[in-house]
Amino acid sequence: MLTIRSILIITSLLISSSIDAHESAETLPTTQVTAKVAISYRNESLVEPGEAWLIPGMNLGGEALPVEKGFSLDDAQILADYRVEDNYAISAKFSAHGHHESIELELENLWFTWLVEPVSENLLIEVGILRTEITDTAYYHASESEFSEAPLLSDAFFGRHFNDTGIKAKWQKPLFSIGAEVWSGSSWPASGDEGGLSGFIKFHPNWQGFHIDSSFWAMAMNVENRNDDRYGSDHSHGGLTVTSPAANIFFTGDTLGLGTNIDVGYQAETWQIYAQAEWIQFEHDGDLFDSSGQNSALDSTYEGLRYLLGLEWHNHLIAVQTETLTLENVFFDSVNVLFLEQSGLLNNGFDPAKHSVSWQWSFAEDFKLRTEWIIDESYIEDNTGHFSIGLVWSRGLFN
Repeated sequence: MLTIRSILIITSLLISSSIDAHESAETLPTTQVTAKVAISYRNESLVEPGEAWLIPGMNLGGEALPVEKGFSLDDAQILADYRVEDNYAISAKFSAHGHHESIELELENLWFTWLVEPVSENLLIEVGILRTEITDTAYYHASESEFSEAPLLSDAFFGRHFNDTGIKAKWQKPLFSIGAEVWSGSSWPASGDEGGLSGFIKFHPNWQGFHIDSSFWAMAMNVENRNDDRYGSDHSHGGLTVTSPAANIFFTGDTLGLGTNIDVGYQAETWQIYAQAEWIQFEHDGDLFDSSGQNSALDSTYEGLRYLLGLEWHNHLIAVQTETLTLENVFFDSVNVLFLEQSGLLNNGFDPAKHSVSWQWSFAEDFKLRTEWIIDESYIEDNTGHFSIGLVWSRGLFN
């Protein structure tokens, strides 16, 4: 259900759409290859070795894995775009990330883009293994962010990376864009290839150094036998066997997500300041069950808020971010308390949160030094926090 805070954010979004601006709409990607890498050292792990990371009150999936003590490859990717013709392009992204001795390499995205000029020079269609455009929070990468760790909202709602086979149609003008996406339903928060839909409208006016980027979106997914499969055979954790207590708990039903975000900023010659606010809500309606036959009807509402403030001066960037989750689960059947505890959906009023501070220094061409202090209260209260330091490298290889 919508809250007063979310209504205020949506109102800000609508106000921003009325501001005048002069900006060109997006076009097809040009032929280029870009490489990015992010590496970090952390002084503490989020959870103890061999322990699964859980958020009391909700289940996790996808790539929502905890950070670990020591050095880690947070992100490595190569993105290639090839402009075949004036109205047709093909793109691919290969990515990798590591957990101690293990590094996973995958073809993350592969898609075709068609500018439908016979119909409209403003209509783009994409087909393939796509990222969603409803929010950048659904598609986190450490080499593209102020922070080396994914937002709490990204892990909680989208499994850190939403990648799915689908088709996207986007109509764009200088001041706004509107789009619709159809998915196979294989990526968290969906499962079972049962299909899904999402849509968005975005406003992006600019005026004399000021920018206001805002959006509103919705996502509906069908879920079939979804469970916590983060610690399956595809993930290795330094030779340790990790089992999630919720791995044997399944959910089948419908998922509906709503969200809005706004990014306001001002840029001068040598500095810029910006602020972001985001609200996400997901509702689940279906059945919770395990392999032994225990089950319960489930109605849940999860709400997340994220606020970020950034200040960039010359080659330095300081960013502060805070996030909170409010989780509510209603069970309609008389079920065993042990079953509910194993499900991970009991939180006794605990509201998860995460607070992050980051400093980046662009000390050389293509290189950034990044240090952070992060207090992650997603699974326990009064977390003392941990420190990280790392490098980010980004370079266009061929243009």
